[in-house]
Amino acid sequence: MQDDSAQFAKIRFELKGRLAHITLNNPPDNLLSLQLLGEWSELMESVAGQAETAALLVSASGPNFIGGLDFSEHTREMVFSALERFRNICEFLLNVEYLTLALVDGKVRNWGCDLLPFFDLVLASSAATFQYDHLAIGTFPAVGTIMLGQSAGFAASLQTFLEGHEMTAAQALELGLVARVHPREELVVDLKKTLAHLSTISTPVTGLMLRNLRRAKHENFQRFIDESYTDYLNILTDLEDFSEGVAAWMDRRPPAWKNR
Repeated sequence: MQDDSAQFAKIRFELKGRLAHITLNNPPDNLLSLQLLGEWSELMESVAGQAETAALLVSASGPNFIGGLDFSEHTREMVFSALERFRNICEFLLNVEYLTLALVDGKVRNWGCDLLPFFDLVLASSAATFQYDHLAIGTFPAVGTIMLGQSAGFAASLQTFLEGHEMTAAQALELGLVARVHPREELVVDLKKTLAHLSTISTPVTGLMLRNLRRAKHENFQRFIDESYTDYLNILTDLEDFSEGVAAWMDRRPPAWKNR
């Protein structure tokens, strides 16, 4: 791939020098639609083997990083496609041989929160907010239970998932979802310092460090993801409360649970 830019409908990509930059472009909330997930998954396949790349940066256009999944597409027939495309992105982030960074501002909801632990470094604006609101939509965090459960522990993860409250960036930092928090105007300054430091160390040696540092995270994900996805696909989607939660999300109303 040349040092050049590629355009998709829902994401933008630029390879500038040794930095690969993905910009999520599905405003205003940057919902993870099937199209966005598909484009992102497709792009990952083409950039994975770029030997000269030193880092991958993911940011977003508009006021929000990832406002969550686009549940308007979350029918029983389409759930599998969403899960598989999301998994492809997660596995890429665990396997790629260079540093991955997320630059986060605005809202991060449900599947957006699920994705953050797969980045090596998450830099967040102090104005960013985070929310694991899956249960309120009649779903559960199929990936989050694995990844946050490992990094934050059972008690903190349980409270986060059950309550589903909106968290500040400072609370996300305490939970381990983000690495550093800055005022919005200082985010890019921190990013530039990080990228400048990368230029002073060996990329392949850094890649070996990342491979070993990520190993426990990777093995934990691979160990449990099939069972979690099976529960989601074969049990959750058969529940009336799943259909009601998604319908309520689309109608922007409180759900009326039937507990079945």
